[in-house]
Amino acid sequence: MLDLVGHVCREFNGTSRFNAGDSYWLTFLEAGQAVAAADRLAREWRGVSRELAGCLMNVVVHKGTLNAYRSYLYGSDLSLASAVEQVTHNVAPSDTSVFVTGVVHRDLAQTRWPAKLKLADIKPHYRRLADLAFYRLDIGD
Repeated sequence: MLDLVGHVCREFNGTSRFNAGDSYWLTFLEAGQAVAAADRLAREWRGVSRELAGCLMNVVVHKGTLNAYRSYLYGSDLSLASAVEQVTHNVAPSDTSVFVTGVVHRDLAQTRWPAKLKLADIKPHYRRLADLAFYRLDIGD
C-alpha cells in the first residue's frame, strides 16, 4: 500500500501528508487530480485485494483547508473528511469504494469526472454532514 500511494502521488502531483496503519491523508492542488488519483488507487487496489481476500479500500475525496504544525494536522475540514469516511465505509462493505463530496463535485464540472459520479443515497447520522452531498465514483471492474 505504501508503494502504491507513493506512486500515485508522484503520478498525479499529490503529497502524502500522513499515514497511520491503513489510513492515508493525501493532498492535491486540483480536484481532478485528486479524483484521478483516487480512481487509480481503487483500481490498482482491487487487483491486490482479490489476492488478499477482503482487504478493501474506502477513499473519500473532500476539499477544504488543511492546517499543519510540524507533523500535526488539524482543522474542521480534516475532521469533516474523517466523518465522511465513517459514514461511507459501510455503504459497500464488500467492495473498494471512492466517495466524493459535493464541494469536490462542483469543482469537477468542466472535467470528464461528473459522468462517472453518481449521487449516493447516504443518510449521515452526524448533524454536520446533513447538508453535504455524497457521490460515488464508478470505478468499473
